[in-house]
Amino acid sequence: MTPPVMTQVQHQEKLGEFITRSNGIMTRVRMVNATLKHQGIDCSHLNDLAGNGTAQLTTVQAMFCAGNRPGTRSALLQFRESVVSLRDNYRRVLIREDLPGETAQGVLSVAQSLDVIAVRVKSS
Repeated sequence: MTPPVMTQVQHQEKLGEFITRSNGIMTRVRMVNATLKHQGIDCSHLNDLAGNGTAQLTTVQAMFCAGNRPGTRSALLQFRESVVSLRDNYRRVLIREDLPGETAQGVLSVAQSLDVIAVRVKSS
């Protein structure tokens, strides 16, 4: 027995939830960057990536609201590139820097959340 095909409404709800969660994670990214800066770590590259990701997510949302499926997909793939780059850079920070436990846990948590986003975009 084949699984039922996802309806258009279900797909829209799923994408809307994804956008909401991604916005939340991008907020966490900015908070982690502020914490790292407070620890004396240069976050200029991380801030640039976060800014790009946030702008790309805004484009995803605009395309989604306009009903532009091809544009939404294209914007999602661009957003995914920023997410993967952020994730990889956070992993490098964890390896390179001697962070206090709570800060390290925050960076790891955000990196893991970014990994989940990347996988969801790829599988959608």
